[in-house]
Amino acid sequence: MLQQLDISARYIYEDSVPKSASQDACLSLGMDQGFHNFLLHSGQLDRYMNVKIFQQGEGPVNTVGAFSGKNAQIKMSLKDWGVAKAEAGSDLVSIYNWNGDKSPVVHQFDRYL
Repeated sequence: MLQQLDISARYIYEDSVPKSASQDACLSLGMDQGFHNFLLHSGQLDRYMNVKIFQQGEGPVNTVGAFSGKNAQIKMSLKDWGVAKAEAGSDLVSIYNWNGDKSPVVHQFDRYL
């Protein structure tokens, strides 16, 4: 990732107004997911590691950020889908994969809260 991004192209935010020397520079702040997707789907990561792509809710990392917040892509809650379940006798909530197994790693759970 560092080899692809030009650090000098970063914007500096002051009072929510972007300041940059170049209008066509890559905005590297907050665009990491799209860049990771590019590296993954372009095959560039295959040179360095064995990569396996899992669908949401099927692999070792369950990303749930799309289920919540004002910009949610999915309008039903994780509880409605049966993916978020309260632990018996507790206020704790666990996230489950689609097959019913508890998700080993939950990414962006803070957005669900």
